[in-house]
Amino acid sequence: MIMALLLNLTFYPLMTLWVVLGILASPLCLLIWKLCTGWDWGRIVRHLISIHGYGLIVIVSPFVRFE
Repeated sequence: MIMALLLNLTFYPLMTLWVVLGILASPLCLLIWKLCTGWDWGRIVRHLISIHGYGLIVIVSPFVRFE
């Protein structure tokens, strides 16, 4: 019960913060990735989405067991 409460109290604020930071940082990240790697835009977007997904795993990992 306590873990579920902690999950609800921490997950939603952290998720909101992570999404807002991603929205604000994505234009700059797109340009930096394009200049540094020369990748096409689709590959850069997929890469940023994978980074976003990894961040979500980090946020949830204290409460969920991944196998």
